[in-house]
Amino acid sequence: MDPSTVSAFFDEDKFADVDLVIHIGNKRQRAIKCHKFVLGVGSPVLTQRLQNWEPPSAGALQELVIDVASEGEGQAVEDLLRFLYSKGLPAETGPLAVLQLMVMSNKLQCQLCTEACAR
Repeated sequence: MDPSTVSAFFDEDKFADVDLVIHIGNKRQRAIKCHKFVLGVGSPVLTQRLQNWEPPSAGALQELVIDVASEGEGQAVEDLLRFLYSKGLPAETGPLAVLQLMVMSNKLQCQLCTEACAR
């Protein structure tokens, strides 16, 4: 891993300090290990949610739950996370996925991602 590449930390979960949990309806779909700093820098909405957290029990990762309506929106959350780490859109992103990502980035106020989707 090239230590200067932040995206490598997403793929390897190194030093992760939060689980971003995607719920579809009331069902937990998946948890993605993330870094509060990256989430906070990338999204004012996530910054606010991180600031209002209660500390987890000793040794446990904090959980940040994102509720979505569909699997497509869940994938958009994951694509947004990849963007926050890499500042690039996934290589094989179709038009519907880009639209879903743009909607999610608007919802979480990630301006850089919204602008990248618009290009």
